[in-house]
Amino acid sequence: MLEYFSLMRDIDVDALEPTTHAFSKVNRLRKDSEVNGERLSNMADSLLDNAPELEDRFIVIPNVL
Repeated sequence: MLEYFSLMRDIDVDALEPTTHAFSKVNRLRKDSEVNGERLSNMADSLLDNAPELEDRFIVIPNVL
């Protein structure tokens, strides 16, 4: 590993901007849209209506341990 770090020390990074993340800097989430004429937020509500038990919009599941 020390050899690898010494190789990294020789790489010229002066022209690179500092970043906080290795990937793109933009938000990767898409806007809430419609699917088959129904808003996705309404679809989530209809899916949650099918859950056997809810607590504050979270599906309650039995304890495993």
